[in-house]
Amino acid sequence: MPQWDFLNFIADRGRRFRTFDLRMRAEATGLIEEQGQIVGVRAKTPEGDIEIRADLTVGCDGRHSTVRERAGLESDDYGAPMDVMWFRLSRKPSDSEETFGHIEGGRMMVMLNRNDYWQCAYVIPKGTADEIKCGGLDEFRQSVGQLAPLTQDRLDEIENWDKVKLLTVAVDRLRRWYRPGLLCIGDAAHAMSPIGGVGINLAVQDAVAAANILVQPLLSGTVTLATLQAVQKRREFPTRVTQRVQILMQNNIIGPALQGKRPKAPFFMKLLAVAVAAAHSGTRDRTRRAAGTHSHASGTGKQAGRLGFHPGRSDPGGLEAHFIKGLAHKAGRLCVLDKFAHVRQGSRLAFRHADRGRRIEKSIVENAGAGDLASQPG
Repeated sequence: MPQWDFLNFIADRGRRFRTFDLRMRAEATGLIEEQGQIVGVRAKTPEGDIEIRADLTVGCDGRHSTVRERAGLESDDYGAPMDVMWFRLSRKPSDSEETFGHIEGGRMMVMLNRNDYWQCAYVIPKGTADEIKCGGLDEFRQSVGQLAPLTQDRLDEIENWDKVKLLTVAVDRLRRWYRPGLLCIGDAAHAMSPIGGVGINLAVQDAVAAANILVQPLLSGTVTLATLQAVQKRREFPTRVTQRVQILMQNNIIGPALQGKRPKAPFFMKLLAVAVAAAHSGTRDRTRRAAGTHSHASGTGKQAGRLGFHPGRSDPGGLEAHFIKGLAHKAGRLCVLDKFAHVRQGSRLAFRHADRGRRIEKSIVENAGAGDLASQPG
């Protein structure tokens, strides 16, 4: 479900509750603080400025959070080597249903199937959006068409730069997610990289965990700093692990690829590759012995060393496919792939995965946060 549809779904369900009050087109501009306690927010609406007071203010206003800025909460910035230019292109019935990705000459393009349209991500080196815009819209369209040839007959749908939205990628995390009367969750507490598309997952898990922990203290009027700290404690570990994996992927794969260099598999992937390759070798030897044949595993170590992100040396039906499936199982279902293919042409890499019904939909730490969703009735 696209995020905007999910938000509409939540708003519609919320209206069923008598005490639910949704203010549309209201922008938080500041906090109301009395005697060191946050007691509400100031907001700007088409009808004028308003004040909203509350026992607890929850800041969930995204990576550019006004709430956390006004609260003066300190964060650690882990950096990102890329930004993303988002746009939509129509999808035809004859188009493949597979998610598409392509890397070539320091450029990267990803296309996500949204049924009747493609959600396109044109990944660029950090801070180069103005340079790309200066090159002109025609040059941008041409680059998109080169990376994704199936789009060449519909590039005129990118009518102007208003159709292209810039996502300034940031990876950061608040040292403390709360103050008296205030709690930050989601990207307001920990901005996530778009790698893996797990930002919304963690945000929803934050919200469910916060609801489960806060419901009784809010009803009894006993929300304390310890209560707010419990929310951060519950959610900080999966956030840290997810961000660490994203940073490794950024620094070892995305960053070098955007610089035209050969990506390097993160160390943890190499360790997993060796473990999975060894397990695969043992299973293969036992199978061959049962069939009355002999095998030599002398090449296993060499093959394992090539696993990870080496597009020119992949064997879709062999050990690499086994490694990817094993990695999905061992690393908390990082991904579920039935088919995987790499195509290498000079410096060009195209990759795709099939079986759309089981596309990559789980993060490496989804299981770490699964209790937040499982503990919610219904």
